[in-house]
Amino acid sequence: MATATGLSLLTMTALLGGCVLGSERPIKCDALAAPANGAVTTTNNREYPSHATYTCDPGFNLTDGIGLLFGSPIVSCDETGTWSGLPRPLSCAPVRCFDLTAPINGGVTTTNDNLYPSLATYTCNPGFVARGAISRSCELSFAGITEGVWSGVAPACE
Repeated sequence: MATATGLSLLTMTALLGGCVLGSERPIKCDALAAPANGAVTTTNNREYPSHATYTCDPGFNLTDGIGLLFGSPIVSCDETGTWSGLPRPLSCAPVRCFDLTAPINGGVTTTNDNLYPSLATYTCNPGFVARGAISRSCELSFAGITEGVWSGVAPACE
């Protein structure tokens, strides 16, 4: 809606520092829910113009339900009091280490469905002896996203 100055009410609101014209009440966006195993932090007390940043706890990666997201997505509280820039709800997915292969003449079991911080234990069939460490742990490695990697190498059963 145009005013006598030719500016829209939204433009005038933005120019007045985020306050509704004729009021001292600032434009405020609703609180955002933090994803499980994560957090959301906001600036400026969620008042226009403010931003919200999503993060995940160690051992979790941010996902939008389709795939992992790189970095921390930032959404903005716009002049209408609406968060913009977030197309889908976010969640924090646990970091998983890849499935391990049992050594020839042996076996391997893992805890926690290979999710960080799983442990792997190797065993050898009767008559065979393990050469190398018989346990490994799922650890975190950061390469743009947090990945799960197994420590060390698998033993051989000789």
